[in-house]
Amino acid sequence: MKPLNREKTEALFNKDSVLIAVLDSGLGGLSICAELERALQTRPLFRKVSLFFFNIWPDQERGYNSLDSVTERVRVFDRALAAVHGYSPDVIMIACNTLSVIYERTPFCRHTTLPVVDIVDFGVDLIYDGLTKNPDSQALILGTRTTISENLHQRRLIQKGVAAHRIITQACHGVASEIEKAPQGEAVAGLIGGYMREAASKIKGRGTVLAALCCTHFAYSANIFRDKLQEESTADIELLDPNTQMSDFMFSLEQPVIFPAEDIEVKVISKIVLEQMKIRSISGIISNISEKMADALVNYTYQPDLFEV
Repeated sequence: MKPLNREKTEALFNKDSVLIAVLDSGLGGLSICAELERALQTRPLFRKVSLFFFNIWPDQERGYNSLDSVTERVRVFDRALAAVHGYSPDVIMIACNTLSVIYERTPFCRHTTLPVVDIVDFGVDLIYDGLTKNPDSQALILGTRTTISENLHQRRLIQKGVAAHRIITQACHGVASEIEKAPQGEAVAGLIGGYMREAASKIKGRGTVLAALCCTHFAYSANIFRDKLQEESTADIELLDPNTQMSDFMFSLEQPVIFPAEDIEVKVISKIVLEQMKIRSISGIISNISEKMADALVNYTYQPDLFEV
């Protein structure tokens, strides 16, 4: 985690009431919200928390990966960040690898004084720790087309001293959208199976493969990723999920006070209309973690004018 963000985030503990904004291009990051809400119930950090999830999928018909260029993605994401800033959050958590890899290119990044935490840092740290503990292992980074093409995880790992030949990348285009409809469905299994066959062809040697789920949606179908990759490879497979590290982040910081009780407000805000199939699918999963967050998804706020594309 960048030191400046850690210092800024630790300053939150001087406040009784905070608004935490969690951003994703889709519903994958809701699992992080759900884990965070559950943790706050048992380990209160503030007297009052507003936990807002923003689905900043830009257009009803297409997402960030379908925009024409990286420049276009940066422009649209910057507008989304400005819109979220209008809610006066105390911290922004980018629970989306696709958006995290382009965040530093946005004008918002250069000018904001808010603490902004992105999920790439957690993924890189998780992968690095695994590779360090097991010298014979390889990392397989699984993500969206934008996440893989931007190559940010790989570059940061190499900067930490990881040899490039120990890092494999695999784009899994279209999987996130299908996961929202039916995380355990045949369409998801078929897509993942094809991508894991392609990924397995890149694996050299028999050391453990650390398969990093570098898309927040992928955790909903983690078992399928593991099973399909194991079918295609003789290596031992270990899944790495950065989602949990992100939801635990605030509890790893220095806290001057742990409050005996906490008032937690949750809200889900979406720029696009959410299909009922997706609402049922994702709420059914996260209700096992946080019923409050599942209810917020079912009763989400539709805000088409959240930002302009």
